[in-house]
Amino acid sequence: MKKLSTLFLALVSITYTYAQSFELRDTSGNVVTNQTLNVTNPGGDIYNAFEADVHVKNISATAKQVKCKRIVMVAPPAAMSNYFCWTICYGPNTNVSPTAENINAGASNTKFHGYVNPNGVVGNASIRYVFYDINNTSDSVYITVNYTATTTTALNVNKLSVAVSNVYPNPSNGNAFVKINDQSAFNGKTVALKIYNMLGKEMGTKTTTAMPETIAINSIADLPSGIYFLTVLVDSKTIATKRFTID
Repeated sequence: MKKLSTLFLALVSITYTYAQSFELRDTSGNVVTNQTLNVTNPGGDIYNAFEADVHVKNISATAKQVKCKRIVMVAPPAAMSNYFCWTICYGPNTNVSPTAENINAGASNTKFHGYVNPNGVVGNASIRYVFYDINNTSDSVYITVNYTATTTTALNVNKLSVAVSNVYPNPSNGNAFVKINDQSAFNGKTVALKIYNMLGKEMGTKTTTAMPETIAINSIADLPSGIYFLTVLVDSKTIATKRFTID
């Protein structure tokens, strides 16, 4: 009986030592502790960061000081960047949060965000985020996030708007231009460039299915001095409006 009691106490001790003090949940409330999340950039947007959000709950009976560590499992393409926020947001070169966040017993920290910014390219990345008690580093949980940045066939308004520069020089003496930063973004699309005056009167229109690298304003309309708006429509949908002045 004494041996059985000793064995039971030993098992209890081991269980207690390796018990996890934390639980991870996604924004829908699903438990995702030590699991994998798959996240894809919304709308095929490859010009803005997208994220994975996780809530970290302290399920122990005492408050914990918790740090977050980032481990790159599969590196993203060189042009992409990835970073995380653990209450405070850190740069791409930070792998461990410099400070720990206090989580009281039974409370949750909802301020974790893991980001990937495609910076105009497609590709994949797999990042593991580990949350651990700074006083007991073996007391930890993790979430692995598979990020996928891809494009879709749907009209990507943000990508197209970024591809159109502001009118320059501005103001100008009539020799003003618009630069197209990414001509390929408009492939297979009908583009209309319309110029309006301050009263909303259309002053000129240019329609094309092959965007040039540079568009001269005077090729759309011969404008007297005044303030104007250049509106760019793609497949009949407005994607950008640029204000400019002719001296």
